[in-house]
Amino acid sequence: VYARTVPQTERPWFHTEIRTLDLATGADELAATFTGGWEVRPQALAPHPDGRRVAFIGPPEEVGGGRAEHNVYNKQIWLLDLVDGSFERVTTGLRYAFAGARNLPAWRDGGRRLVVPANAGGRELLVGLDTRPDPWEAEELPQARDVGGAWSLSPDNDWVAFTATDPVTPRSLWLQSIKGSPEELAAPDRDLLIRFEVAGVREVPFTGPGGETIEAWGYRPLGVDLETAPPASIPLIVYYYGGSSPTSRSFNTTHQFWAANGYGVLVVNPRGAHGYGDQFADHHAGDWGPAAAADITAAVDMLLARHPQLNPAAVGCYGGSYGGFM
Repeated sequence: VYARTVPQTERPWFHTEIRTLDLATGADELAATFTGGWEVRPQALAPHPDGRRVAFIGPPEEVGGGRAEHNVYNKQIWLLDLVDGSFERVTTGLRYAFAGARNLPAWRDGGRRLVVPANAGGRELLVGLDTRPDPWEAEELPQARDVGGAWSLSPDNDWVAFTATDPVTPRSLWLQSIKGSPEELAAPDRDLLIRFEVAGVREVPFTGPGGETIEAWGYRPLGVDLETAPPASIPLIVYYYGGSSPTSRSFNTTHQFWAANGYGVLVVNPRGAHGYGDQFADHHAGDWGPAAAADITAAVDMLLARHPQLNPAAVGCYGGSYGGFM
């Protein structure tokens, strides 16, 4: 089973054909057509053990044709019936956005569970989706750190190797039984934590102007006691992507460099990011910017009010990609 993207003359300019190829006869047949545009097309196809169904990752809804606009990066799981060509989104009401990996998603327990990488805000983890309820239910697998990545499943689908990191720990290599606890295999950057001081992180979530809980965290400047520092003595740098994806809670050498040079650092995941549910992710749809900007400025106001040691006249900001426009 494979997918190919085909150009078309109307918006959204591309659609995807999901096809079956008989390896014995060479017969190549169209199973279904999914209009996903270019940026988030059907991907990470995972045939079910029954041979009839295929799970794949796609946008929350097909795009174009007068359909409602959504954050297409809020990727969800779909199920395709190869016999009649019908497909449906099977993950609804969950906060997660899903992703593919080297050989994931993968079916387990005779097709009763689908193991797949997922975003839960700034965290990245593996979840097991129970396919028996309607809609499917998710269970988070035991996690080594805030952010997992480079997932690689064993041929028997029982073990997974991956990297793991968090805001104060560089990536290391882990091995985990799907049903067990993770075990660290190698930490190539462990010496960094011996040779260099690392800035600690404080969680600073707050209620944004739209009423949602906004995830944010801050790095304390190294060598500075926030409790005894003079008022308005610490400059602040604010980072946000401000686009359709959350900032990952991974080890960030740039943020650590600034903290080492006396700056406070604030990271904000404003409205419009996926991993906080469909409604949160769709705040950008049709009107990019205002909701995210309101959350970012509210985060700065919140932090300045909590810590008078920060200098409100020395606040810098940066962002990448859409964060640059923001």
